[in-house]
Amino acid sequence: NIGGAASSTTSLSAGSGSVVNLGGGANAAELRFLEPSGSGTNYTALKAQAQAANVTYTLPAADGSNGQVLATNGSGVLSWAAGGTGGGNTFKNRLINGSFMIDQRYSGVATTIANDAYCFDRWYVLRQSGNVQSSLIENAESSPNNIPNAIRLTNTHTSTQKIGLAQIIESNNCRDLRGKSVTLSFRVRTNVSSCTIRYAVLSWTNATADSVVSNVVNNWASTTYTTNNFFINNANIATITNPGTVTPTVDTWTTVTPLTVTLDSSITNVIVFIWTETALTASTGRIDLANVQLEAGSSSTDFEVLPRNVMMAQCMYYAQVIGGTVNGEVLMNVGTSKSQTQVFLPFQL
Repeated sequence: NIGGAASSTTSLSAGSGSVVNLGGGANAAELRFLEPSGSGTNYTALKAQAQAANVTYTLPAADGSNGQVLATNGSGVLSWAAGGTGGGNTFKNRLINGSFMIDQRYSGVATTIANDAYCFDRWYVLRQSGNVQSSLIENAESSPNNIPNAIRLTNTHTSTQKIGLAQIIESNNCRDLRGKSVTLSFRVRTNVSSCTIRYAVLSWTNATADSVVSNVVNNWASTTYTTNNFFINNANIATITNPGTVTPTVDTWTTVTPLTVTLDSSITNVIVFIWTETALTASTGRIDLANVQLEAGSSSTDFEVLPRNVMMAQCMYYAQVIGGTVNGEVLMNVGTSKSQTQVFLPFQL
């Protein structure tokens, strides 16, 4: 026992880099913290169970904020992260359709996408010079990550080019993150050897919410990732944190090093952009993306899996307007040029 007296300062010290072992017998030992003697003899204990490998937990350097929880990066490094609200549908991931389950436009069929045009719901393509094709990969990766879906972007242009995928987060879904840290994570695969992938989180500060320039690339050839260089010269883009980078082994799914940035204190929108710094091979070069997540906090957590109906509801909120609106409802003309019927669809826009 260490302590036991009201004013005891007894301590157990170990030198730099030393290890203190507890146990070693047939049964696991416990580290017990006794309650105050005036309250009784109860304790709180920590004890290891049978393990397949050693586990070392590195504690955070400071206390977290109210409501935060301990999260791991998968390698035993613990940090404080925003806690969920229960029920499974926490909207932890501020990106919609990060699993690429929903493609209402093209149903996952390989389709040529123009520059600065939408493909899978909520995601749009940016490219350097020529055609890009989007398609769905089902059963993208089995053990150990069990990724059911992924998006594939293929350079179908006759020349090499750089391509990317982006999403703009609606103001209502990100303004609470003003001045706070957020972390971007995802998995990526490419069939191009030594292909470097870049990824960034941009703070958009236009005073008018949801008034965003979607094509944020000024010069694809630039490797200076600031405004008026790689990115457009626009006063509404706040100071850009150095983008993340990864060079996956060819044809191998890779988890990127999470990118943590502090958002500007006056953001009205956030733009997430993932692109190839290396030009993809003509006609066949491709990049596959899965489990893209942007979450509050300075560390990444497991990808948030939402039921399909929840994801569909999130996407349907952004229904494409066809034929205009009347009293906030979508108006569609159905029929031939000689006989048409007006149909009202009660989607919120």
